[in-house]
Amino acid sequence: MPGAVADDSKPDGIDYAMYFMSEAKDAEQCSMSVVEDTLVVSPEISNPAMTCPDMSAWKLFTEVIQDRFWRNWASDDQVWPSQPYGMCEPGETGPDCCAPGAENPGYDSDTPAAHCPYYPGDHLEEGESLTRTGRALSKAHSTNMTQAIGHSVHPTRSDIDPGRVARQEMAEIVQRNKPMFDYIFEHNLYNTQGLADAFKANARNIDRNAPYRVGDGKLAKLDLPVQSIMIKSNWLLEEQAQELGFEQDNDHPYITMTIDKKEEDRFGEKIQPGTYWLVAMHVSSKDTPNWVWATFEHVDNPGRCDYTGCNDSYGFASADDLPEGAADNYTAPHQTSDDLATPQQVFEHGQPYDSGPINPELEDILVDLDIATEPGSDEPRITDRAWRSYRLKGSQVEFTDSMGRATYLGNSVTEGGFMNSASCISCHARAGTDGVADSKPPQMPLGVFENRLNVTGYQQSNSGVPNPAWYHTSGQPPELQVLQTDFSWGFMHAAPIEK
Repeated sequence: MPGAVADDSKPDGIDYAMYFMSEAKDAEQCSMSVVEDTLVVSPEISNPAMTCPDMSAWKLFTEVIQDRFWRNWASDDQVWPSQPYGMCEPGETGPDCCAPGAENPGYDSDTPAAHCPYYPGDHLEEGESLTRTGRALSKAHSTNMTQAIGHSVHPTRSDIDPGRVARQEMAEIVQRNKPMFDYIFEHNLYNTQGLADAFKANARNIDRNAPYRVGDGKLAKLDLPVQSIMIKSNWLLEEQAQELGFEQDNDHPYITMTIDKKEEDRFGEKIQPGTYWLVAMHVSSKDTPNWVWATFEHVDNPGRCDYTGCNDSYGFASADDLPEGAADNYTAPHQTSDDLATPQQVFEHGQPYDSGPINPELEDILVDLDIATEPGSDEPRITDRAWRSYRLKGSQVEFTDSMGRATYLGNSVTEGGFMNSASCISCHARAGTDGVADSKPPQMPLGVFENRLNVTGYQQSNSGVPNPAWYHTSGQPPELQVLQTDFSWGFMHAAPIEK
């Protein structure tokens, strides 16, 4: 039975729990429009990221597409080279060192990101091809196992989330915009020695200078610029997507892209070259100190709104059969009876979710910015109509709501298997380093997962407010244990300097 009921029957336990997930995030005054080819927020809104997080999420969606993130932005392996050279001395430009802003900062044209950070948008000529690398998250299931999505080949494994299955098969590409890239490069944070120096500076400072922070150009903390944006996109190889039951629907096509380089993961599995479909993506912006978190999914993803529902108070309305007078921002998770002697409603996962109509204001914005206005192609384009196939799952700007309840946000694919505990802001607050310079990869002492499980046995992530004891001891002085990397897990890819 899809979602909450619209008749006079009494809500059940799922409905009551979801009530606290369904509050509209945006104020009624939230509005934006295109003025002279620029997307502008209504002057009534002085702080759109906090007052209108869903609208801000769609603003980010349009802006990253306009900036062609898939082509111009730097991926993890381009920000953190696997064999990094050290920073050049002032005025020096290589070839055996890295110089921020240099035309040719110590890299070979055939392998531009082998030794120094490389931002494609600074170097690619218009029309020039780009070699893309996708990372494998973990060891892939066999394809017959993945048929659990259809509940046909392995009906006894229907407890497996379809998103979890897709998560095992997908290629993930994490990319960062130019302001974020520049900060990491210029502050020598692209290698483990640079990270260790930042850790040591902070550790010494609290011991010697408290209550004051470091000066002389040192980093008081890793504090990425407010213009920073990072994107985590998830792609399925076309053949695998079709085996998993995903289809190129003419009404809701997928953005497609070529990934043409094999990347071996820690299990020896490789991302195969080929045509990939975009199934989901996270977009995160430093518009607030704790970042703005937004996650988008293809409208046809099975289980798109499972467990927590989908909440979008700006872009697309809910298609649920709503009670009279109910707000249309929330799509409730599907539920069914457990058919026991004393029956109870439980989640029914893995089914599709319909979408309601687009907000006319967003429709006008897409047209005015020439986004998603033409038939698609084999490679992403700003005008590709397939961008209209994606829906906001939700946004997040706070650890808790005003009543102290932990906020949740996750993607059925990216967080497949731990959706019921996923919180982007809480998870990324645990991203940090312990300052070990010669570790490859560097130690990330606070993992994504905690030592607790859901009922199917998958590890769960953290939600709610961070624990100060994760970062500093409670002694005098409070010794630094973990230096936060400003909500970015990407620093885990840093490697020791080779030259």
